[in-house]
Amino acid sequence: MHYGRARRLVQPSRFGLSLGGQNPIHAKVVQPVMKLLFTPARMLAGILGGVAASAASGQIWKLVSGTKEAPDATDRDHGWGTVIAAAALQGAVFAVVKAAIDRGSAVAYHRATGEWPDK
Repeated sequence: MHYGRARRLVQPSRFGLSLGGQNPIHAKVVQPVMKLLFTPARMLAGILGGVAASAASGQIWKLVSGTKEAPDATDRDHGWGTVIAAAALQGAVFAVVKAAIDRGSAVAYHRATGEWPDK
């Protein structure tokens, strides 16, 4: 691809065009602001993801077991197998949602700043 005169300001990235490289305004203003906004946005996404994962695991448990709620670890009315299965299902759903949120927020940060976020 050829970007002509704007080549110094707009650079291709894996996810499209990003402002970066030799643009001093981007380096001094945009990147610090994005870094500042990234942490609370990521935290909010994590909270919303936790709520969504909880609802999803509850719905999946209803479909699989036919009961309204997954048993707690200390529920005396359910055996080991049921309790462990419910915990495994919940853990798997939460892990998938967390990975999707972390990856999505990292890609969004990269698109906005041209850099991959630090851990």
